[in-house]
Amino acid sequence: MYISELQYHSEVIGIFYLDPFLFSTIVGALVLIWSSDFYQWMKARNGGHAHFPFEKVLVPVVALLLASAYFYYYPLCQETGADLYNF
Repeated sequence: MYISELQYHSEVIGIFYLDPFLFSTIVGALVLIWSSDFYQWMKARNGGHAHFPFEKVLVPVVALLLASAYFYYYPLCQETGADLYNF
């Protein structure tokens, strides 16, 4: 999928009215920042060493996987447009 092929459609997400693709990008960036801070905290608590090899890679991947699974099973946007316009 190319960005030029995406069609803009705003939806109500929580209290915001924005595009789901933009919301996903913002949430993904925040999850990556949080997971990096979380990894640094875990490393500092372990004497400056990782708990296992490739922990620095695994922590952000698992965090993004969990966030994706959460928003897949509990979506913030609901498909209600078809029910509103049945005349």
